[in-house]
Amino acid sequence: KEDMVTADGMPLGALSVYNTADAATRLEASDWDRKVLTFLAHYAALAVRSAAHQEALRLAHEQRAAAETFAAVGDIAANLLHRLNNKIGIIPVRVEGIQDKCQASLAADPYLATNLAEIGRSAAEAMEALSDSLFYLRPIRPAPVDIAGAVAQALAGTTVGVGAQDVFWEEKGAYTGEIAPGMLVGLASYCIIGHSERRALFGETDEWVNRKAKALLAHGITPIICVGESLEQNRRGETDAFVGQQVRAALAGLTAEQVARLVIAYEPIWAIGTGLTATPVDANRIIGLSVRGVVAELFGEATAQAIRIQYGGSTNAQNIYEFMLQPEIDGALVGGASLTVASCVAMVRETARARGL
Repeated sequence: KEDMVTADGMPLGALSVYNTADAATRLEASDWDRKVLTFLAHYAALAVRSAAHQEALRLAHEQRAAAETFAAVGDIAANLLHRLNNKIGIIPVRVEGIQDKCQASLAADPYLATNLAEIGRSAAEAMEALSDSLFYLRPIRPAPVDIAGAVAQALAGTTVGVGAQDVFWEEKGAYTGEIAPGMLVGLASYCIIGHSERRALFGETDEWVNRKAKALLAHGITPIICVGESLEQNRRGETDAFVGQQVRAALAGLTAEQVARLVIAYEPIWAIGTGLTATPVDANRIIGLSVRGVVAELFGEATAQAIRIQYGGSTNAQNIYEFMLQPEIDGALVGGASLTVASCVAMVRETARARGL
């Protein structure tokens, strides 16, 4: 039927009917059966077309709203110009009237005549400038800066992945400046969430991190979840419990299959950008106990071995080799040392040497 296929003749979908009787029997294809099945098929096709129609209406509404905005701005500009013309544009006309009626007085007082003429000239110039400015008045529609797209294009054909530094969990809404998960699809394969700077400066909570992780996974993007303790917590001996709790909160509500796709980065806050680092042995112990150990407790040993765990915190070309020798550390989340080509290349080479590659 025409209402059950797309414009190019493809069926809108498939409808299956199962017989609940003995498997040896077959559903009798009576006229009544055919009528019922045909009705159901038409109903399903109508539902599909209705959804497409609703989407078309939504897009039309957005376009209409944009057009109305442009029209409203134009009306505001026209009304403003009209009102200014009534107040300022009338001045040159009135000046000319005074000059016509008071020629003798103005001839006797050159100072008054000169200033009156200057008033008329200034008013005319002001109206001309305002008219020019309002003519170019247009509504502005700020767009996101597409740096990721340029990077993805530059790396096309290589084995280098592209990652983002943050994301918001909602796909749309009044969240000015935030990056929706859908905006990263096709651009980034990874996204950092829960970085200590985001937690400290922007109040990002464990709940936020969990919601961001779920949003990224739903869009096929691998979250890089950051966890780590402060210097005070480290000195009080709270590192293991605190980091373990961060991991539990970040992974709440996820499946073992989802967790196996994740990357978790242990980055002690006190070691970020300070030049201080945890020793490779300490970092290995914390990752094994508070990160991989917690994952194993929650999702099983197979998942704990599948997940990738990184160390981050003032790693550089001089110390990365020792970190990469540790059995619990799968990689590094590099900060400042990655900003120069020479340093970054040196770290990659040292990592390959540590792994025997």
